[in-house]
Amino acid sequence: MSRFSALTPFLPAVFLSAFLLFQIQPLVGKHILPWYGGTAAVWTTCLLFFQALLCAGYTYAHVSVSLLSTRFQLLVHGALLVVAAFVFALRNTAGKNGVSAENRLTACCGLVGTT
Repeated sequence: MSRFSALTPFLPAVFLSAFLLFQIQPLVGKHILPWYGGTAAVWTTCLLFFQALLCAGYTYAHVSVSLLSTRFQLLVHGALLVVAAFVFALRNTAGKNGVSAENRLTACCGLVGTT
């Protein structure tokens, strides 16, 4: 079995994750734009946040494969999924109630981070 054929099942997962990331980012940005005043800073914050999240995901994948055993990878990944589900349940809706101009960036990152 060649190396490429061993990796073939993972290719759809990689492309699907990238597709979903780049579909979610504009959708969330468009949705929260009116909440935070409709400025370009909101769109830039969404773009920067999702790109940083993508880079962090690649770093997580590299470090987990390079340094952790398969069993510990499973435990860490399961714990991260539980934390993500918990944080998603505590979703921040501060943008709907109005946010002061000084706190828009922080509130926008908090909202985008929980989606």
